[in-house]
Amino acid sequence: MAKASILVVDDEPCVLQIVARVLEGAGYEVAAASGPKEALEMLSTRGSFELVVSDVVMPEMCGPQLASEIRLRSPSSRILFMSGWVPLEQLPSGFPFLGKPFSSRDLLSAVEKAVQAPASVPQESRGVGD
Repeated sequence: MAKASILVVDDEPCVLQIVARVLEGAGYEVAAASGPKEALEMLSTRGSFELVVSDVVMPEMCGPQLASEIRLRSPSSRILFMSGWVPLEQLPSGFPFLGKPFSSRDLLSAVEKAVQAPASVPQESRGVGD
């Protein structure tokens, strides 16, 4: 039985595949999108995910823009950003963040914290090691 439904969004195929595999191995129900447009199509088809784990820097639209679209379409979905390129002060406040590179343990810890956060309360955690 799956722990939670998670949509992973990253334009880098290797990162997308690794993150999806780690989460699936931990028992999560995972869908993978290679970019924001595909992620929004999946949301339209499925309805919602408990958590969206999204890269910040992507060619079609940045992570914060995607988060705004997700909030409109699926207000109950939590969002966890991940990136190796963005200073924390450039991220919108209230979203957890996981800096790349990260270990499987760091990923699972950040995901577990994000999944357990109440949907109605802003997410204040900035991720592992902050």
